Order: sequence, then structure tokens, then C-alpha cells
Amino acid sequence: MRRSPSGLILGYHGCDHRVAEKLLKGQPFQLSKNEYDWLGAGAYFWENDPVRAYQWSVDAIERRKSRAKPGVVGAVIVNQQAIGTPYRHPKGTPLTVGFSDSHGSP
Repeated sequence: MRRSPSGLILGYHGCDHRVAEKLLKGQPFQLSKNEYDWLGAGAYFWENDPVRAYQWSVDAIERRKSRAKPGVVGAVIVNQQAIGTPYRHPKGTPLTVGFSDSHGSP
């Protein structure tokens, strides 16, 4: 786990490439509000794992039967009140899922 002493975390968000382009232009995240979002509404990131974020976006696009291209956006996250839980994905890839509320409150 690569964390800096300041609590900064490198997070990667898997998404449609068009969403990635909008985020890079400064558009805010649209929070996920699905019933299966086990940490609640938020923007989810893969900690220190851009490859897993990319694979998640590929899988999500396939589930939707979309023609979109996968994308990944990286972020430096200040760990003040993030919820992180070590979890082993069914494919065997270790990961930590993070949550950020819509106001960015600590």
C-alpha cells in the first residue's frame, strides 16, 4: 500500500472515456447512487491500481452492452474521512474502495 506520510492516496476511477474527458476538463463527478453501492452514494476509486480501474470500466461497459470506450481518471485523495476497507475481489485482485461525499467535507 503506497501512502504518503501526509495521508495522500493515489486513486483511480474507472469510467467511460467521455466521462473521463469531462472530468479532466473540470466537470464534477456525478455521484453513484445505485442500490448495490455498498458504501452509499459517492465516487468510487481503486487505490493504487489503475489497471483494475480500467478493467472495471471494461466490465461495466460490457454489462451495459455499450459501444463506449473505457477510461480511467487518476486523483490524489486527501485521506481525512475516507472509508477504506481491504477487500479481495472475486477475480483475486486486492483492492480498497474509497468514498467521497458530494460536498468534500472532512
